[in-house]
Amino acid sequence: MNRIIDVTQSSFSDAVLKRSHKLPVLVDFWAAWCGPCRMLTPVLEKLAREPNAGFVLAKVNVDQNPHLSQQFGVQGIPAVKAFRNGKLVDEFTGAQPEPVVRQFIKKVVGTQSKPKKIAIPNEPQERLDAAIDLLKHGNGCAARRLLRDFPPSLQAAEATILFPLATFLCEVTQNYRYTSTSDLDQLYHQAARALRKNDPTSALYPLLGAYHREDSAEKQKVAQIAAGILELYPQNEMVQSYRTQFA
Repeated sequence: MNRIIDVTQSSFSDAVLKRSHKLPVLVDFWAAWCGPCRMLTPVLEKLAREPNAGFVLAKVNVDQNPHLSQQFGVQGIPAVKAFRNGKLVDEFTGAQPEPVVRQFIKKVVGTQSKPKKIAIPNEPQERLDAAIDLLKHGNGCAARRLLRDFPPSLQAAEATILFPLATFLCEVTQNYRYTSTSDLDQLYHQAARALRKNDPTSALYPLLGAYHREDSAEKQKVAQIAAGILELYPQNEMVQSYRTQFA
């Protein structure tokens, strides 16, 4: 298997996201004119060629793939982003010395493991609390598992409100939806990144932009996602100020 590959917008899903389910993938965002890139890339390539390196190095030319840079929030290069199990798990920006890069790789590769199955609590309140905690850490897929087929209870109504938010985060993370390079899909990615950083206010702003651009059917889905954020942060005044804007 080739451990050093060039990746484009069209090949990113297969070459990085899908492959990262088998082996961690480090994506090097670079450009030919970038001096620090010419310092960092040889270090990454050297480490990728080492026996039992444990990762794949994917190189993305930012000049030729601007939408990828935008999608993953690249604001300076070189930028290295590590993917595992289809998800961005760690990153750094700027040329770093080899010992620092080696330590970064060791952390990414050393923590490689299959996702743990989340045990479903028997008590509805405990189950809901666990889902809320997962959502606040950006783990939509695990939260959705807890919220799906929620048992009849006093907590069921809140679980129903949170379920579209969990589904949205899972779909973005797993690259199930919002995969185009359109400005509209970029709004969804911006919202998801903010939620993974536990920044709900910064997530609602791009969602509001998407809400005003979508057709009636999709508009309702956006409103349901926003309703989940409002439900998740009832005491946050900035979040609650958006309540009337998705009506």
